[in-house]
Amino acid sequence: MIDRRTNVSAIMRGDRMAGRLPLKYIRLAAAAMFAALGLLALLGAGFAA
Repeated sequence: MIDRRTNVSAIMRGDRMAGRLPLKYIRLAAAAMFAALGLLALLGAGFAA
């Protein structure tokens, strides 16, 4: 089971980072990660045949 304190600390750190970084860069990073994961899924990475 996941400790709720871990989730709270992650949310608080994320909130602090969002205040320091421009939203544009956060969105670009999220889009890049989404595209990379989509490409890996299309290539079948992580699946044993």
